[in-house]
Amino acid sequence: RLKKGEVFYFLPLARTTLPDFKRLDDSAQIVITSINFPANIQACITHAIMKHIPYAFLVATESCNLTKFRFLPDDGPAIDLAFLYLDTETELQLLNEDEAVLKSERTIGICTDVLRACCKALQKKSNQIQDLKFNIGLWCKKKKTHHFLYSNYESDLCDNCQGVYEENLRCKCWMKAVKKCGLVDYKEDYRLQKRKPLKPEEMLDTAKELAKNQNQNLSLLASKFEIQPEELKMLQGKYSGWQLTMLLLLSWQSHRKEDHLKQELVTILNELGYESIALRLNPPTIMY
Repeated sequence: RLKKGEVFYFLPLARTTLPDFKRLDDSAQIVITSINFPANIQACITHAIMKHIPYAFLVATESCNLTKFRFLPDDGPAIDLAFLYLDTETELQLLNEDEAVLKSERTIGICTDVLRACCKALQKKSNQIQDLKFNIGLWCKKKKTHHFLYSNYESDLCDNCQGVYEENLRCKCWMKAVKKCGLVDYKEDYRLQKRKPLKPEEMLDTAKELAKNQNQNLSLLASKFEIQPEELKMLQGKYSGWQLTMLLLLSWQSHRKEDHLKQELVTILNELGYESIALRLNPPTIMY
């Protein structure tokens, strides 16, 4: 923590030690989802945390891609966080082990302050870097991808991770912190969606994803796509799997207006509980 008149320089890339690659499964990740990427993300996030959180202190580290903080508010024990920088991902590691500490509203509040500082830092960078986009997520070991978290929208969690995250105190802490943060909002731009055509590869991807769960809601899916029961029965006698769901999509598409097609499909998928498939068609962005 700087005293008045003191000047120090934060130069993590000047460290001569090897980078750290030790990841933790129950950490949150800031994921840059755009092509454009800020080169000095480690420095800008560190600066934002030190600027916006008066009880944050830097902890000495050796690895060039690791930054550690100790948070010392007036009430309660210290909270330790490590930021691991890995190309387009920044992993936020909550290092405390005590169960009572991880459950406390105080820890959730500190993590919330940290996320707000990170969002403000990247928001500032977005004024300098065109089309900079980022999300905050938790890692899915089963699908080897991220489940993104939002302040105003239910997260896209698979059945496996739904149970895992509810049992893991660190994951629960980050999920609550994102909700309280208020700067990680899912945004649907309906005007933009109307201008975007539904591409053939998106149709195929959607058909394959629907086919994985078609036995659960196939009749309901067909009714949403305005397929009569007799027609569905005939198609089921000839086709199965993604070929069947693709035919349902194509039949529905032939009766719709192209400029509204993608948004209508996203709406139907959300109504049927296929939020994860809808998000593939309508990728989330951070609302500034």
